[in-house]
Amino acid sequence: MVKLYSSYFLKNFKLTLLYLAYFSYGNLVLSIGQELVNTRDSILKYEFTNPSKAIDFSIKFSELAKDLSPTNFIQQTYGRIGQIFLENGFHNSSLNYFEKAILTYRELDMSKRKFPNLNFPPWIILNIGNVYLHAGRYDLAKIKYLESQSLFQKLSDSDAKVNGLNTVSSNLGLIAELTGDLDSAYEIY
Repeated sequence: MVKLYSSYFLKNFKLTLLYLAYFSYGNLVLSIGQELVNTRDSILKYEFTNPSKAIDFSIKFSELAKDLSPTNFIQQTYGRIGQIFLENGFHNSSLNYFEKAILTYRELDMSKRKFPNLNFPPWIILNIGNVYLHAGRYDLAKIKYLESQSLFQKLSDSDAKVNGLNTVSSNLGLIAELTGDLDSAYEIY
């Protein structure tokens, strides 16, 4: 009888440990996911009022997301972080986060991408052009703007397509103006 009870106890004890491990892991995943969302919300909250604090939260977000499977949420947040760094003059960090956004986008299953028919996110490519524009590298900016233009032309979402193409056109006009090619700028505008 003692042996039977001991076997029963051991079997239930193992099941209990397995359940606790599974439950704890599930809570850990939920907790990391919630912390990721909260951190992204803090980035957005401080983006304009306290950019330094937004950058601190951006670094925390990157640490939390580094071992997670790619998602649109992570990809889009990396893109937003890249914009924050760009707006604050940190061009290298901006390029780093735009690269993370591209890599995350490319790791996503095609069906889960915001633009499933594109291999690259057009707004991120356009923003890389903006980094080069701010750095005075008009030749590289133009290359990225033209690359994003070809991506925007492939979009089926007409609003995103028109907004993207108009932004590209404005940026190309700005480059023409900044480089003294006023005739081209006039044509583009």
